[in-house]
Amino acid sequence: MFLTYADRLRREDPAWWPHLWAPLAAVAAHATAGDAVGYLRQAIDGGCRQPDMLPLESLRDLPEWPELTMAMTGPALPPAIEVTAWPCVNYGPPLVLDRLTPERESLLRDRVPSPERGAWATACGLLQWATSYWEHANDHVDSADAVDVLDRADAGERFACVEYSVVLSQALNAVGIPSRRVSLRMRDQHVGFGRGHVVSEAWIDDLGRWVVLDGQNGAWWGTPEEPLGLRELQAIEHSAGHRPDMCLTVRDISPQDRDTWWAYFHAASSSGLEWRDTLVPLFQGEPAAARLVVSPKAVTHPDLTTIETGVADTDHGPGLVFTPTHPHAIGTMVGETYLESSEPLVLETLHPGQHDLDVSTLTAYGTLAAQSLQITRR
Repeated sequence: MFLTYADRLRREDPAWWPHLWAPLAAVAAHATAGDAVGYLRQAIDGGCRQPDMLPLESLRDLPEWPELTMAMTGPALPPAIEVTAWPCVNYGPPLVLDRLTPERESLLRDRVPSPERGAWATACGLLQWATSYWEHANDHVDSADAVDVLDRADAGERFACVEYSVVLSQALNAVGIPSRRVSLRMRDQHVGFGRGHVVSEAWIDDLGRWVVLDGQNGAWWGTPEEPLGLRELQAIEHSAGHRPDMCLTVRDISPQDRDTWWAYFHAASSSGLEWRDTLVPLFQGEPAAARLVVSPKAVTHPDLTTIETGVADTDHGPGLVFTPTHPHAIGTMVGETYLESSEPLVLETLHPGQHDLDVSTLTAYGTLAAQSLQITRR
């Protein structure tokens, strides 16, 4: 009776035919003096490699059984699709940027200078704009909202480094440049006064790196073409290395004052994330709150060119889903194919052979450095 359905099962259930239906057809054929060996060879050719999971005891008297058993217990056929290299990330603590709600961010975007073609040129323009918006004073705004700060500055109020960093960080995010505030601390931060300074840091797509931007002073450290990031600056300060140049855009700062600003790089936290060898939870005699304290070896400044890879079940077989770590990404390029967020690359659409593809994040400022994707389709 079972054999009357064998041809139909072969046509309508090809995935299970070699692994279940063909072996069972062999058992049925053997019981009726049919071609049991033929069915078993179809199973083996289709990849059947689990004889211990099937009721095949009645076939042991077949002369070909030893040969067939060796074939069924040998290495499985190679997979039809194999991914041998893919984009991945080196995970660290969650990246927390200094952003407004979408509604407030839209209001801020309407008030900032228009973006330039490149991320670095845009960041430099916003730095000069923020630094020039008001003259420095030591007052503060309770709300860490750039729109509020600008409204009050327009009304004649003047603020300190905290407010410059609020405006600059949130303005950068409003135009698609990832940014967060950084609290800098001098040595012996637990006592005294004037031990802290607040700046911004931004991921610059053009440069493929994080860069420190001082909104109060309109400055960065390094060279005009190669600005430095927070971790690099701290490493130089800790090693008592030569102070990098303080690149100024708006205000003149004396050599003596530049040394003072440099001293603030002794310790730092970014968006409440601190990396420490030892922890002193005090700042100028008061408790110093931190969202998270991690090891100095932790990934505190992730490479935002990296991309996460996942596997999706699509209507046409397995697919790969690529998720950029860049928070302002607008999509990915896989080879010459553009994929929107969460859109899978369906692997069945690839022709047989070896595929070496580049996977890249797309942002408003261009295509970032590529990650490698290697796929074999047999």
